[in-house]
Amino acid sequence: MMKLKKITILIILSFLGHNYVYASDVVEINSNSIEVGGDRYKITFCDNFNDKSTFEKYWDHRATGKRREAYNVTDLVELSEGNLILKTEKQGNKIRTSMIGTQETFYQKYGYFVINAKLQKTDGNWSAFWLQSPTIGAVKDDLVESGAEIDVFEKFSTVNKRIRHNIHWNGYQEHHENQPMDTYIDESIDLVNEFHTYGLRWTPKSYEFYIDGKLVQKTTKAISHKEQYMIISLEVGNKEKSFIDKHDQFSDEILVDYVKVYQEESILQAKLDDSSEIIIPDEQIPLGFTMIRQDAIALEELVERDVTIANRKLGLNNRIILVLILTFLLAFYILCYKNKYANYYKT
Repeated sequence: MMKLKKITILIILSFLGHNYVYASDVVEINSNSIEVGGDRYKITFCDNFNDKSTFEKYWDHRATGKRREAYNVTDLVELSEGNLILKTEKQGNKIRTSMIGTQETFYQKYGYFVINAKLQKTDGNWSAFWLQSPTIGAVKDDLVESGAEIDVFEKFSTVNKRIRHNIHWNGYQEHHENQPMDTYIDESIDLVNEFHTYGLRWTPKSYEFYIDGKLVQKTTKAISHKEQYMIISLEVGNKEKSFIDKHDQFSDEILVDYVKVYQEESILQAKLDDSSEIIIPDEQIPLGFTMIRQDAIALEELVERDVTIANRKLGLNNRIILVLILTFLLAFYILCYKNKYANYYKT
């Protein structure tokens, strides 16, 4: 009976013309809009890694030189066949890694951030997509001034299908605190040879973590209220180095199909009203920058669409009113006509 009820509901929905995604909490409305948890979001950043000039415009190498157990270098980042590739390799006794970020170009507070990627093959790497505050730990317990590190995903080992999500705040020294969350992926899902999405919905009240559009973790701990930038990294820590040290030669990589960022439409509208927060990408973009010009363009398109819909509704309403008036006049005319002839025959 319950199964028949579900089938009936699906049939009704299909006739109504709605597009529903089963078992997904992120629904794509169109190429520029999504719905997350019932809230509408508009795209503010998109890089499909098809164009080198676009890539170089928004991404920069980050933390080059010695970092952890390796050296971040620039020549292990490349674009190939519509994908971003970050690599790790061993040269003699030196391990070389890669990391990029939008620290000079794009910052955003709140929204939905998502990466579509194939992850590393071996245990010698530590891949991550994360958001960073430029002032993390500046003021203890002040998440408005200091912000936080928000790890959308981290992948440490290929032995199991564990994806780590994490929040770090109060810096990285004696006052450091964090909130780790682990999601274990079904063994049938291939994280290495198939692309999968890893997303974060960041609101003033919570962090929600998504894998392939499905909500997997949520926390209300240490919510940042500061504009932050994005980082994609492939690093080597102590555990990863012990694996690499067993090999004379080593190389691995991650492939990224796209990175997209969305903002809730109500927040975008508020930012559009404050034109001081919108600047043209060709101008120099300072730290603390929140939006790029395409936000305004996208929102103007959204407003135009809503105005068009409103006008259509208004036009439809006007036609309905006109029909009702004509119907009333016709009824009134018929009634008067009947009364006229009824009175004629009475005389």
